[in-house]
Amino acid sequence: MQEFGKELKKGELKRTEDNVSLFNEAEKEIQEECEKVKLVGLPEEKINARGQMTVWQRLEYLVDPGTWSPLHTLFNPEDNEEGTTNVIDGIGRISGRWAVIIGFDNKLMAGAWIPGQADNVLRTTDLAKRQERWKTLKKLTTRGPVASLEVELKAWDRSGERETKELH
Repeated sequence: MQEFGKELKKGELKRTEDNVSLFNEAEKEIQEECEKVKLVGLPEEKINARGQMTVWQRLEYLVDPGTWSPLHTLFNPEDNEEGTTNVIDGIGRISGRWAVIIGFDNKLMAGAWIPGQADNVLRTTDLAKRQERWKTLKKLTTRGPVASLEVELKAWDRSGERETKELH
């Protein structure tokens, strides 16, 4: 990436130390809350023993390394006691192509619908439709055997028509 701007002077760096510290603290708190969401529900080992993968394992398998950026991990409009809507969504590259990705966490209530989930799904699908240059929405399903990674690819063209293709 091309560098831009100019190097900060010592006085400017000194004046921003408090802000940097506050920012780092806030970032740490957010990361801790995200980790709590990841740990909600059954342990990963129990899901794997059933021949399934967690949504987090499916993301690791499907998304190109270093490109996953979660979007609404802490979104919980109904203030569920679990601290999550059970929807895991974000953006990332899949085989080099940017996509809006949505999955349901099967560790909590087997991926059942819970309050606030519809709002989270709509936020993500609306974002996917606005990203015309990406033209993709990938949905991770968390059911089925580990060997069969079910992914539904929906590509929107500019007219709003949709082509659906099942990938296994």
